[in-house]
Amino acid sequence: MGVKGLLKYLDKKLQVQEPEQLERGATLIVDASGFLFHIFRNHSSFEMKIGDYREWNIVFSAELKKLLDFGLGLVFVFDGKSQMKGINSH
Repeated sequence: MGVKGLLKYLDKKLQVQEPEQLERGATLIVDASGFLFHIFRNHSSFEMKIGDYREWNIVFSAELKKLLDFGLGLVFVFDGKSQMKGINSH
């Protein structure tokens, strides 16, 4: 699943970059699985469970709004193994 050959391409073409500040209107390519894992890991105070879609929607929408309010164009890419597969609801 995902974009065939994307990781190999990125490994060849991209080098480790220093953090940089994005300007309004820039396009940000987001690893979708990593973004969801970030939400799960950093919003545990919401006691979100994998199947708690209402809480996921609230938190995901708030995180997405932060990026959009800054004026970023977003491209979400689903590629590779999901980091979420090892996490299960209790």
